Amino acid sequence: MNLKTSDVSNILGVSVRTIQRWVKSGKLKPKTSVNNSYTFTQDEITNFINKNKLNVCDDYKQITPEESYFRALENKLELLEFRLNNKADDVVFVQLINQRREIEDLEKKYNELCEEIKILQNIFENQFQNNKLKNDKITKRNILTNIF
Repeated sequence: MNLKTSDVSNILGVSVRTIQRWVKSGKLKPKTSVNNSYTFTQDEITNFINKNKLNVCDDYKQITPEESYFRALENKLELLEFRLNNKADDVVFVQLINQRREIEDLEKKYNELCEEIKILQNIFENQFQNNKLKNDKITKRNILTNIF
């Protein structure tokens, strides 16, 4: 029974890239198929596990390609669930960023309005002071007129 690289990676619990590195370094000796992909025998994988004293459950040592296929599907399903959870987290994160931007925009507008209020207060105070000075001049004139 021949196993593909992905089957072996599932059995050993490592990535396909790790299997490829082991093949290049000579740790694993696969057969090369017509399309230049690697195939492994069940016995070769069992010997590799025993030789390298890998911690692989006994049920993995005698895994069939069908079981390997279903385990690969389970792994993909777990990966999709993980990505879905992360996607939900990413959506919440984007919403928080957008709300933060809105808050910053509102704070900026608030500060601009405060500055405008200060300017208007200064204008009002200046006008008040000018009117007071005019009233004082008129009062002084009246006093001077009454005296003379």
